[in-house]
Amino acid sequence: MTPQAVQDLIAYGEGPTVEFKQAFTTDVVKTIAAFANSAAGTILIGINDEALCVGIQEDPRRLEERIIGLCRTVIKPSVTPAIEVITMDGGDVLIISVPEGDRKPYTANDICYIRAGSTSRRADPDELRRLTLESDVTLYERTSLRDASFDQFDLGRLERFIERRAPGAILINGLQVREIAVTLRLAAKVGDVFVPTVAGLLLFGRHPQWLRPEWGIRAVRFSGNSLDAPILDMMEIEGTVDRLIEDTLAFVKRNMRTAALFPDETLPQRQDVPEYPLLAVREAIVNAVAHRDYSLTGQIAVRMFEDRLEVFDPGRLPTTIDLNMMTQRGGSFPRNPTFFRVMRELGLAEEIGRGLIRIRRELRDLGSEEPTFFADEMGFTVTLPSRHRV
Repeated sequence: MTPQAVQDLIAYGEGPTVEFKQAFTTDVVKTIAAFANSAAGTILIGINDEALCVGIQEDPRRLEERIIGLCRTVIKPSVTPAIEVITMDGGDVLIISVPEGDRKPYTANDICYIRAGSTSRRADPDELRRLTLESDVTLYERTSLRDASFDQFDLGRLERFIERRAPGAILINGLQVREIAVTLRLAAKVGDVFVPTVAGLLLFGRHPQWLRPEWGIRAVRFSGNSLDAPILDMMEIEGTVDRLIEDTLAFVKRNMRTAALFPDETLPQRQDVPEYPLLAVREAIVNAVAHRDYSLTGQIAVRMFEDRLEVFDPGRLPTTIDLNMMTQRGGSFPRNPTFFRVMRELGLAEEIGRGLIRIRRELRDLGSEEPTFFADEMGFTVTLPSRHRV
């Protein structure tokens, strides 16, 4: 935005899509949520109620980081506004441009706000119902990451995937990688700029966790059976989806015990029995990575205890999923269909809905106790009992 454009906004005055703030306060989240629930809007920090530029007094970079943090933690679903600093006569002005949201209603501190003239107020029940009905069904995985750039893609890897999926699309037909990525919902065009989507960055980003640290996996090995037991090993696992799966599986293998059994007393050969069937462990990890709610700030957690292994996936199950049916009869109801489709094409997952059933079968074949599957408001947990308990 140019200084002249800012001057034009100031001259326009406060209204349904413009708000002035002399200084930053955490109340800004109310206005951001209200704009996301409306038709977008712009907040100018450093402009007083008389439309005079007084400038911001805080460090712009630190202020920007604080606002982005509030947008991720206080506003639900999270919002990613564009933030820039423009130098004007009177000082620096911080501009927050909030797009209209496609996952309405948005709340700040669990309260839904809307714009009413030049103010933000709490939505009444009828307005809340209208926002819910107006909400686009666009999935979060297809959300454009406006604070990212197309350069954050591993372009070589993305091009190889496109050529394998549509041979000749780039090398022979000369199609642009950016346009194809948009068609595949791996990227989005925002104005004249191409940016990754959530799915695109997770699948083909150079380092997704630079932008979203919560998209990693925390793996911990305890020496006891509870969270207060001493920690023997811990790892923060980062990278694209394939690295998350393989590195987490490697952590489990490194910390897994193997027992030597002699099932037949008449034979001298021993049988090495692993603590967990690796196919079941992999299914649990793939399930967590493919189906988690990436709009939340929680992390996938893999916890190894003396008597069990837990894989926790943040975010409650979609209302379309019946947990008993999934564990008994199977079924494929992916929360992130684009994400899951590409995982299947990369050979990382299979979309036939038998993951939980396969986990149960693998444990039974190893001689372990039955796995348990637990879902609540916090998330979904798969628990694999240690074979060494038997």
